[in-house]
Amino acid sequence: MAQRIGKSRYDTERLLGEAIDTGLVKGVIDRSSDEFVAQDGDEGRAHFVGPCPNCGGNVDAWYFPEERVACPYCERAVTLPSAAETYPQQ
Repeated sequence: MAQRIGKSRYDTERLLGEAIDTGLVKGVIDRSSDEFVAQDGDEGRAHFVGPCPNCGGNVDAWYFPEERVACPYCERAVTLPSAAETYPQQ
């Protein structure tokens, strides 16, 4: 995000924090992945992949249905889980 707006990472996080605090955007900064996770419009759509359904390797990633996640071990695409296995984003 910082590259796209031409600001430093620190300035971008500060601006984003101000926008969150004032209610302009809803979401959180995920420190484990250094990503902003918006809550508007995407609630309930994110899915979590734990073990790879192909090889059993530990993927541990959140993704949206339109994204494709590859297993770091077998490099195969991880498919969208069934409704019983989905976890809504908190």
